[in-house]
Amino acid sequence: MKKIICLILAVTMLMSMSLFLFSCNDGEDNNDDTNKETKVTYTVTVKDADGKAIKGAVITFSPKGSNPVPYLTDKDGKATFTTDKELTATVTTVPKGYEYDKLGVAQSFGEDGTLSVVLTKAVAEGDPFVIKVVDEKGNPIANVRVQMCDTTGTCRKSITTNAQGEAEYAYEEGDFHAQLTELPEGYTVENEDAYYDFVDGVATITLTKSAD
Repeated sequence: MKKIICLILAVTMLMSMSLFLFSCNDGEDNNDDTNKETKVTYTVTVKDADGKAIKGAVITFSPKGSNPVPYLTDKDGKATFTTDKELTATVTTVPKGYEYDKLGVAQSFGEDGTLSVVLTKAVAEGDPFVIKVVDEKGNPIANVRVQMCDTTGTCRKSITTNAQGEAEYAYEEGDFHAQLTELPEGYTVENEDAYYDFVDGVATITLTKSAD
């Protein structure tokens, strides 16, 4: 009888120890899960004002405490990055023909881990200003120095007409006129200091050949 009682006690103790060990192991597993950091996938979507996806924009992801990582947006205008750290994103380069008012500025993501970027089309440069110098018959005169000036009297650097009698200045916003800076030998003009207005981007200066 004593042997049976001892056997029952031994089995009971073994079962108790097994339950205790299982409980401890279960607690350790839960603790490991608690300490694991949750990774989040962040997405930047780049489109134009019409909602068209923009491929080839450079997005630089900057995880806190780590080096920045650049990514190109894909055909859907998206760039993604997965991390367990705090993150900002910077639009560092946009494709040719587009502009972005926050270029180079670090931005934060929304609570859903997304950031929407809208690019605007770059303002196309206008046609260059052309100063054309011709004789009284309309023939071009080369090697004539001319200049373009604004309404305040500030003039751009003088340049020389080419074989077509033309000199070009890059487009600028503003009102301008053309002037001769040096009258070529063999020609005369009524007023060397006259202003010549641009009409549709072209200012024409007519010179008269001197009588032999």
